[in-house]
Amino acid sequence: MTKTNSKFKKITIQAVKEAGKILKQHFKKPLQTSLKKDSSLVTPIDFEAEKVIIKLIKKISPLMIF
Repeated sequence: MTKTNSKFKKITIQAVKEAGKILKQHFKKPLQTSLKKDSSLVTPIDFEAEKVIIKLIKKISPLMIF
């Protein structure tokens, strides 16, 4: 594994763990939901977790577009 791949893997694992902590804090709690364009449900917690993931991935790939 190259150094870049190793770093990306490390950041990806960190992002998933941090997002998981956010989701776990709100597990089985009542949530407000809304519909995305594709008619799937989304919550404010989903957006919060997504922000953490994007922030960490942009640390190693700042030009990545989401």
